[in-house]
Amino acid sequence: MKNSLRKLLTYCLVLGIMILIIFAFIEVISRNSRANENLLEYIGAANTKPKAIFIGSSRIQASIDPVLLKQQLPQYNFYNLGLSGSSILYNCHLAEKLIPTIPSGSLVFVELSDFRLSPSGYFYHFNTHKDLYEITKKRIALSVRFNELESVFFSLIDVRAQLKASLSSSKAFLKEVGFTKWKTTYTGKENTFINSADVNAQGKPLSALQNRYLRILNELIAEGKKSHVKIIFMLPLNIKGAEKKQELLPIFHAIAESNKWTYTSDFIRKMSFKKYQGDIIHLNETGAKLYSTELAREIRK
Repeated sequence: MKNSLRKLLTYCLVLGIMILIIFAFIEVISRNSRANENLLEYIGAANTKPKAIFIGSSRIQASIDPVLLKQQLPQYNFYNLGLSGSSILYNCHLAEKLIPTIPSGSLVFVELSDFRLSPSGYFYHFNTHKDLYEITKKRIALSVRFNELESVFFSLIDVRAQLKASLSSSKAFLKEVGFTKWKTTYTGKENTFINSADVNAQGKPLSALQNRYLRILNELIAEGKKSHVKIIFMLPLNIKGAEKKQELLPIFHAIAESNKWTYTSDFIRKMSFKKYQGDIIHLNETGAKLYSTELAREIRK
């Protein structure tokens, strides 16, 4: 009995020491990261003109042309913060970080990407290990599978991506962020475009997990209001797989109309031609021009 108790206490002690080491490690790595400076430099934080910022996955990166938007709406400065592989929690966390740094009257568009927990390869351009820890805490509070937690644990102790982001030159960094022009045209048979029925369907009852996500979105909206920053959620035009649609669409329908961009049936019909796709889920350069032009009309409302 005494030996079993001694083993248990030893195990708890070792585990406690390991946790303390990990926390100390996260603190040191985060303190020496350039991620927050990168973010402020990229959005021109010193400029006091209202901003319109777009946060999401590579679908946002390929869809939003800041130059075209600036030509049509010179009263704003536009920034594309699409990062390949980013998911809802990462998008919301980045928006939350931005709110205190941008002028009153700014707009932050946030893509409803997916529920993935693992960080994207470009996460550390604008975030630190401490940010990853905060996002992980939120995801655990929502719901988490063991394999996801295991993946994030190894991300927390792997500093290679953050070191690479911190040591990269500004020129190399800028090549991996911002609007990306796709020159190709998709010729495959699979169709991933959402349709007007998806967007205009009656809201279905939300699952417990979807309700928890909706609470996070509403908290972000409330946080934006405190700083007179409007948060606007948007669906990707292309969603691959019925399961992902079932995850995202009920949440989108439950968001207040004033805090989302609802595509019109006519716009969806115009966008759904393959000539506007770069691949199965990304718009090409021509599609991005059409999408950004419609977005400018939405902002003018």
